[in-house]
Amino acid sequence: MQSVCSSRLRQAALAATLLVVAFGPRPVEALDLFARHQVTVQFATSDGKPMANAEVRVFAPGEPNRPALTGRTDNEGKFEFGADRDGFWSAEARSGGEGSRCRRSGFSVCS
Repeated sequence: MQSVCSSRLRQAALAATLLVVAFGPRPVEALDLFARHQVTVQFATSDGKPMANAEVRVFAPGEPNRPALTGRTDNEGKFEFGADRDGFWSAEARSGGEGSRCRRSGFSVCS
């Protein structure tokens, strides 16, 4: 009887863990406790179509060669992140596959 209960408990714990991983917040959506500003950048192609699911790299002020964070845009080409300091930030989005595209954006964050 004890091994059956133990087995069911392990199965329930595994199922709960899988649900959290599958439906929990992705890194882009996670709350950043040290962020001073919430920033949303939207990327689009030259003809105005959203760059959905594009790979994004964000660069902090004074660190143009080292990504501060990475992620992917949503279906509308938007990428949201918490900026932990004021200054000039930049971001780039790349969509792969046929007709690969790259877009860059620079923006100031200040209090």
